[in-house]
Amino acid sequence: MSDFDFNNDNQVKILVPVDSDIESGRAAQAFAAALNLKPDILTLLHVYEPVPMTVGGDEHRALIDERNKRASDVLERARQIAGSSIKVETMILEGQVVESIVRAAHESAADIILMVTDGHDGLADMLLGSITERVLRSTDTNILVLRHKKKTKPESAS
Repeated sequence: MSDFDFNNDNQVKILVPVDSDIESGRAAQAFAAALNLKPDILTLLHVYEPVPMTVGGDEHRALIDERNKRASDVLERARQIAGSSIKVETMILEGQVVESIVRAAHESAADIILMVTDGHDGLADMLLGSITERVLRSTDTNILVLRHKKKTKPESAS
């Protein structure tokens, strides 16, 4: 991986993993941050866990088709939000999340992986590390990590 500079003439490519709904939560925050950086190419990635092999035949194919449809819908909404000022590419991968993000960054020749994290979400994150931490340990691609801005509830008047 080579170093890059946002102020040079090279194309800047940012990969944003999108977990579910692009219009709320972490995915929306990552997407908005990526758009603000004005990359030349924005690659949106949706990863879904492998469909268990215990589900076979037509049911297996139907589950994969359903997951691909859901992912396509999310990524299409993101493409519409981005408008036409930035080139948006999309990727859908079936597999383990961390490995898929790292693979997608290399396949898309991303300069940056942009991710949003809450920090530790529980015991599993404390023991195994968050997805963001595991991606950071597994790739040589630059990562921009943003702290998730949780919506605060307005205080009720007494």
